[in-house]
Amino acid sequence: TIPVYISILTPSTIAISEDFQAAFPPFAWRVESNGNNNTWAQALSIIGANGAQTNAAFMNNFTYNTPGGEDGLTRLQIDLAGTMQPLMTFDVAHRRRNNFTNDGLRIDVSTDCGNTYSPTPYYKQGAALATTPNVGGPPNPYTPTAAIQWRKDSLDLTAWIGQVITLKFVSISAAGNNLYLDNINIAEFSSVSEQGAASNVQIYPNPSLSGIFMITASGSKNDKALFTITDIEGKMIEQRNVETFNNSYNGVIDLHNQSKGIYFLEIKAGEGISRFKLVIM
Repeated sequence: TIPVYISILTPSTIAISEDFQAAFPPFAWRVESNGNNNTWAQALSIIGANGAQTNAAFMNNFTYNTPGGEDGLTRLQIDLAGTMQPLMTFDVAHRRRNNFTNDGLRIDVSTDCGNTYSPTPYYKQGAALATTPNVGGPPNPYTPTAAIQWRKDSLDLTAWIGQVITLKFVSISAAGNNLYLDNINIAEFSSVSEQGAASNVQIYPNPSLSGIFMITASGSKNDKALFTITDIEGKMIEQRNVETFNNSYNGVIDLHNQSKGIYFLEIKAGEGISRFKLVIM
């Protein structure tokens, strides 16, 4: 007799938040090892994305002896029924061993309880995955030592609205250097209005294939507004003042030179602030 051999999980509705501070793997998470000597584990008392000591999920690629091996860190049964704009954000930290090792991170999704998986748009490898530059001299196992060495990444989950999904973070080892994940959050991202800048704002098409968005706004509280566009990491892409006519505005947001991904538009008019998500597919 093996107690608690089978666990029955009730699908979790969002919001979901995991910071890996307690036992590892956390409840409703699973480690899927490639059978190598290393797989996903818990890193204790490292410097996190806010500059303070924390725990995180950790993949030891430095002593991994099977290049190309894939290990999964899986979050089971996420219910996206009734959602409109589900979004997952997470912090990642990685430094390459050298310019020739290309460890990777991919996120896969399953809609059949983990029997089969398909890749999502998130896949980063080598320099694209790295969050801090290589260092000179002999390679050393990497441990984050400052908040600036972390990057906040995201995955838009709107393609799976109405489904129960399982997400898997897949480490693809190149026997390079260590990889860290922390602060995984899945939540409904809806347009936020704080004493709204306008009573009616429409942005279309959204998502956009070209990066060009049309915006109409009416009921503005002021004859001038400040538009600020940032990326998922909070970096400012554009900021400009616009003038409204009869408390309304029609214009274009041109992000065609930006990479595919998620951006945020903040509209400030007088004391009113409204925020919206822009998606480039």
